[in-house]
Amino acid sequence: MRKAMATGILLGIFVFVSYLPAQLCFRGKTRPGCSWFLITEFGALAKISQRSAGPYHQIITWECGLMRNLDEGNALGAALYASFSRQSEVYGGFKLRYRRWLGQSWSLESGAGLAWRLNYPESGTHITGHIGLNYKDYVILTGQIDYMEEAVAYLGIRTGALPGAVAVLVSAAALGVRYLLSRISS
Repeated sequence: MRKAMATGILLGIFVFVSYLPAQLCFRGKTRPGCSWFLITEFGALAKISQRSAGPYHQIITWECGLMRNLDEGNALGAALYASFSRQSEVYGGFKLRYRRWLGQSWSLESGAGLAWRLNYPESGTHITGHIGLNYKDYVILTGQIDYMEEAVAYLGIRTGALPGAVAVLVSAAALGVRYLLSRISS
């Protein structure tokens, strides 16, 4: 069921991207210079909620997606989401995204969606959400709340555009090598 849903979402994104107008930007910009832009974010966050018993003190996050500038001040879109903890917990899902442009360089952004624990599928559906202050998609100060068994709050930093895309690719390659080495040594 989850594989079919993920495949359907990816297929929908690729079909949708094929119909995009010529103003597709790699880095988010306001209208009229950019109608559509990509989300390629990579971040590191640390747990700040002291009362929660959640074991994940630091997480790494990825988000890849697409946003559309609705007008000069607002953008709406969606992204695929993944997070990884030091304890090898892997979550994946999707988020709906909103961005409010504060000028050419600054924006406020938010996102919320559903995530599933990929290395333990029976754990059920979880909720994730974030808010951030974004400077040109290069530096994004982020607060995130994940509700798994209980709410856990994180604070951290993300990067997007080309640095985010490079970080996503490098970390995916490193995780792939780690996975292969763990399978070989077993």
